Amino acid sequence: MARRSSVPLYASLLASCLVLASPAAAFSVFSGGVADPQQALVDAARWAASSGISDGIQVGVEAGFATDLGAANASEVALINQAVIDAITGWENAALSFDIALDAAGVVEGPSAGFEIDLFAVPGTHPMFLGTSFFGVANPVVAFDPARALTNGQVLAGDVITGADVYINTTTTAQLAAFFGFTLQQQIDGLVRLIMHEVGHAIGLGHPNSNNPFGTENNYDTDLDPLNAMAIDPNDPFAALILSPNADNEAVMSNRPCGEPFLGPCAALFFTSPTNDDLGGRDALYPVVPEPGAALLLGVSVAALRRIRSRR
Repeated sequence: MARRSSVPLYASLLASCLVLASPAAAFSVFSGGVADPQQALVDAARWAASSGISDGIQVGVEAGFATDLGAANASEVALINQAVIDAITGWENAALSFDIALDAAGVVEGPSAGFEIDLFAVPGTHPMFLGTSFFGVANPVVAFDPARALTNGQVLAGDVITGADVYINTTTTAQLAAFFGFTLQQQIDGLVRLIMHEVGHAIGLGHPNSNNPFGTENNYDTDLDPLNAMAIDPNDPFAALILSPNADNEAVMSNRPCGEPFLGPCAALFFTSPTNDDLGGRDALYPVVPEPGAALLLGVSVAALRRIRSRR
């Protein structure tokens, strides 16, 4: 029988930066406790190409999400709704897409109910946040699939994410904004980053911290420079990945973007785009094989560029 379990909650700790920890490095995945780093990559949970992402991951945003976050008028509702769209679609590539329904009927708590991903804005008294200072949590549910289809066409046994709930804590987000006097634009940008972080968990990415509150997770890169773009071979997406100790605290999936100790907000709290580390993790889990015509065109373009350079 296929096993089915809920992955441990992944959270953003007080704007993802107030609890001390080792710096972030590269990207991390849900390893399921597998000791061997390469096997952990193979087993890592992700949405399967044969279901879920074949027509875009269906995301339902609960009715009243924007007003629950404090939107006072139609203009602010529109800003928050756009922040939701920007945060979720920020993870897209040619193999991974989302179909987002705002103010959706049928949004239900429980990662196996409602939409494939359900998004909620709830107060800190909600059971998901009791006893914590978290800003957000993601709660994916995972099942083992012996015939898991990857987005590059390979079939490889491993864990499949079949649903997820994402929660935003309206109490802690409001408290932080008031304490530091964030502008409306800063609040919107911070919300984009927060939702993007939690949705990153919902697609299989972990905290890239060597000492994080949910246990040690392997940190992967294609070299030892955490700022470089990762060259992921879509036909063999794990081949070039190695463990890296080097840091990019500003990655969206880092829960320590302001470093340690926390002395106040930093620019990374308001980043609204994934970094190279984040994108490398996405492309390793959801590799994109170029269309033959596109590959040929790329080869011609590179050859032409080389000829131009050789004439200089």
